[in-house]
Amino acid sequence: MLAPGASSKPDLTAIASLLTQLIAQADAGNWEAVVLMQPEVSKRLAELERQYQTPVAAINTPAADQTRLAEIVTLINRAESACATRRDQIAPLVGSLKALPDAIKA
Repeated sequence: MLAPGASSKPDLTAIASLLTQLIAQADAGNWEAVVLMQPEVSKRLAELERQYQTPVAAINTPAADQTRLAEIVTLINRAESACATRRDQIAPLVGSLKALPDAIKA
């Protein structure tokens, strides 16, 4: 429950900062840090989605927040790309592991 006077509106600056940190960690190949960040990133993005899921919410968003949201979308796309690099790097390994006969996996 929110404290009196507290806003349920997501902190757009904090979300942008978190995504920037995620991108930096992914670009540095620090995948352990990326994994550790995942719960917080997912939580913040879910809050963002809940806040802006309706057209009315988007229309009633102040211009400064709209600008920040556009920046966040760019950061989300960059984060997705940075994390996809790792997925592409390990895809052959995952494929090899899946291809092992069940007798070997047991």
